Amino acid sequence: MSDDELLDRLSRALARAGGDAELSFHGSRSGTTRFAGSRVTQTGDVIDKVVQARVADGRRVGAARVNAVDDATLDAALARARALAASLPASDFDGFDDGRAPLLPHAEAFDGATADVDAAARAALIAPAFDACARAGVTAAGLCAAGVTTLAVATTAGARRLHRYTRARFDLIASDANGKASGRRSRDARAFSLVAADHAALVDDVVARAVRSRDPAPLAPGEYDVVLEPHAVAELLEWLALTSFGARAVEDGSSALAGRRGETITGALTMYDDALGGEDGCPTAPFDAEGTPRRRVTFVDAGVAGEVVHDRSSAAQAGARSTGHAPPIGDDLFDGGPIPQHLMLAPGDATVDELIGRVERGLLVSRFHYVNGLLDTRRALMTGMTRDGLWRIENGRVAGPAANQRWTESFLDAGRRVDGAAGISRERQLIAGGLSECWFVCPTILVRGWKFSG
Repeated sequence: MSDDELLDRLSRALARAGGDAELSFHGSRSGTTRFAGSRVTQTGDVIDKVVQARVADGRRVGAARVNAVDDATLDAALARARALAASLPASDFDGFDDGRAPLLPHAEAFDGATADVDAAARAALIAPAFDACARAGVTAAGLCAAGVTTLAVATTAGARRLHRYTRARFDLIASDANGKASGRRSRDARAFSLVAADHAALVDDVVARAVRSRDPAPLAPGEYDVVLEPHAVAELLEWLALTSFGARAVEDGSSALAGRRGETITGALTMYDDALGGEDGCPTAPFDAEGTPRRRVTFVDAGVAGEVVHDRSSAAQAGARSTGHAPPIGDDLFDGGPIPQHLMLAPGDATVDELIGRVERGLLVSRFHYVNGLLDTRRALMTGMTRDGLWRIENGRVAGPAANQRWTESFLDAGRRVDGAAGISRERQLIAGGLSECWFVCPTILVRGWKFSG
């Protein structure tokens, strides 16, 4: 179905329904090849379509979701939403988007070659990983994926918007037979060609990490200077996105930013959401699931608390304007309110080698897992484990492997122990979210005195 055909179908359904209504479409086609034990275990394409119908009865709004775009299904969804609206209490609804506000300029998001990637192309990217792992006596697991996503919104108020973007990913885990030594890296981009670029270096890096992490030494609990690689930083940012950067969390007082705008709450870190610039290959999305144009939002500017993101409902309640951050439809994790989907930590001035060189006694952390970011959201207090490579740093050099550790740390407090721009790398990496279709652009950072409990 062409772009115009999709929008026409949504618009016709709204015309038949009458009244105040909105149809929001999220469609994706994703080809994925998964592998484990150095063999392909699954390959195929998944096509998914979700349409959300919302109908307003005064200030009461009902919503229904379906998984097809034929006329009968759309009509039934709108009728169901209208029936639900009649039974609901009044809300902060102040009208559907009217399409008058122009979309802000945004970087290109669609790559035709990526949309056409097939199983053979994915297999060709995986094969060298199997060979490299076999030579090193480890096994390969992970996935290779590429696909296209279509977003479309139409309202009876006059909005009519559509956007397509592509995404690609290669994720490789190399591990020994007993699973005690492993390395993992991934590469995400809007284009498959970018994922495939310098692919041999990524594979070699993963294998070397697995081999280097054999026979880890025990580590005494305590505070260690840590160099956190981008995947570890992304895990922390994802929890901040969930707990602190949306208006609902500010409204209920649980956000680390609630009541603190203009206050210095951490060190010289800058965190922002930018769905437009395409930084470091990040896919762009110029409007949200309500059709509202997105704009850049800065949450923390050099340590000072700033804005949070809004959808139309939270903005009406706060007396503000939507920033274009309604939650993606079909994603139950974020149904509670607006969220950032393109979260970035600003780069610094250092190279990764310079960061390591500034550590006399500490640790190089590849990534985190099993993170719980709900311990104390006002402090951004989290706990979790290290994984897939933890190495000692001694006198500015990476030394032998260390056994994985549990940590408990406040991100805000940790940020105060970053040496400004000198503690943050210039180079950043795009990383796809682990919990939802969010994106994170992260540097490597050096934090003094990270707390490990054993």
